[in-house]
Amino acid sequence: MLDEPVSALDASVAAQIVNLLLRLRKDLNLALLFITHDLRLVRHLTTRVAVMRTGRIVESASTVALFASPHHPYTHELLSAAGLWKERLADPDRQTRAGVDAEDGDDRVLPLREVTPEHWARV
Repeated sequence: MLDEPVSALDASVAAQIVNLLLRLRKDLNLALLFITHDLRLVRHLTTRVAVMRTGRIVESASTVALFASPHHPYTHELLSAAGLWKERLADPDRQTRAGVDAEDGDDRVLPLREVTPEHWARV
């Protein structure tokens, strides 16, 4: 498990660590649990992503699927804030409703459901 392994490092050292992790993963067929707020690094390093909000998974998918088509409003917010998602949700009421639900804690009672094959979200 790696918890924010490059967050406090300068760019050149961080790049060396990332390259080392990629090499170790490939050479040793290693699985890594990578915890970070750096979504660009997530997109570069991972094959699967679980997005957490208030200690609960709100969306989980392959990295490619999640970045291409996020389903949970919180995932939309994260990707938008990082400049990685520019589209709006198709149903503007859905975004408001889900945002309010999440703030009120209703996200905790919504089950994860499979929105597309191997892509799960609390929606």
